[in-house]
Order: sequence, then structure tokens, then C-alpha cells
Amino acid sequence: TTEIYTLSLHDALPIFHHDPLLPPEVADCRNEIHAAFNAIRISGMTGGHRPLVAVSGTATTLACLDLGLQEFDASTVSGYALGSAAIERWCTQLLGMSRDAIGSLSRTTEGREDILAAGVFILSEFVKRYGWKEAVVCVRGLRHGLILRELERRRR
Repeated sequence: TTEIYTLSLHDALPIFHHDPLLPPEVADCRNEIHAAFNAIRISGMTGGHRPLVAVSGTATTLACLDLGLQEFDASTVSGYALGSAAIERWCTQLLGMSRDAIGSLSRTTEGREDILAAGVFILSEFVKRYGWKEAVVCVRGLRHGLILRELERRRR
């Protein structure tokens, strides 16, 4: 399991002084994301073998935005496939928006204004780097998936 935690872009890299970020700041952030990817060993992580399952608040919020939801609805969001083109489109849009504008997109973005763009940026770069066509959103989280996998293993 590999985890890359999302911080506010402004907190993670305090050299950023603009809201929204300027293009050179976005480029610096992309370099930081790829440096983090390079620092961890990821084997067998190329798209196509298994589904990429996204289990974060970023993924569930992004699914809500892509579905046009104003309120979180677990039954609608769970299992939603975010295509790589949609992830990239939202990444570009969010990186070009101020934190206030992000917060006003939906009730699902309230309280996530300062971290949503960073999380989507990381997801977008991950999907592109490893060739995934989509990320399937899971609202239950990683522990739930690990429990299900263990139960399945024991049934065999």
C-alpha cells in the first residue's frame, strides 16, 4: 500500500503566494509530486491489470463534482468511475480557481477548499504516470477493502 498525503498546496510548499497558483507554481508542485513518486517503490502499478480504487475524501468530492451533486450521496458516489479525462479536466479547472471559488462549487467542497486542488493534482499525475484509464471511487475506505479481501481469501 502506498499513501501520499494531501496538504494544502500553500502549506506543503510555502513558496506559493498566489491564489490561484501561477503557472510556475503549478510546475514546481508537479515536480514535487513526481519527486514523491520517485521516492517510493511502486511495482506492478500500471493501468489495465486491476482497477485503481480511490478511497480518499478527494476522490469522493471529485465524484460529487463530476456527477453534479450538491450534497454527498454515498450510494451514487460509491463505485463511480472517474475517467482519466475527467480527472485531468477537473485538475486543470481546480488549479485555476481560488480557494473561495472551489468552496462555492458545491456543498461537498465546503471545508476542502484548501486541499481539494492538491489532492486532484496528485491523483491526476498518478493516473497519467501509471497509465490508468479510470479510478473507481470507494466510499468505505482502505480498511474496508482489506477486510473484504481477507474474507475472500479465507473463503477459498
